Amino acid sequence: PVMYTNFVKTGIMTLEKLINLMHDAPKKVFGIGNDIKVGEKANFTVFDLNKEYKIDTNEFLSMGKATPFEGEKVFGRCMLTIYKGDIAWKENLTEN
Repeated sequence: PVMYTNFVKTGIMTLEKLINLMHDAPKKVFGIGNDIKVGEKANFTVFDLNKEYKIDTNEFLSMGKATPFEGEKVFGRCMLTIYKGDIAWKENLTEN
């Protein structure tokens, strides 16, 4: 969300370029991940790119709470993560 907010939302780069820099290029360089294929369990994440929120370390599930972005308003909330075909994370969709 920080990269999306500061680079894509401001017009510095396209969403496609950001996806390449943060997903496609590392996948290729390190030989990790796989493509989504029919009949195989998928790994992917769904973001709501219009969802604005403040970064709040109290919402972090990780024990690590250190971030220079505490309190920063960003766009691009993670709504769902699927890992090996199963839901690993799902945002509380009843919130406003």
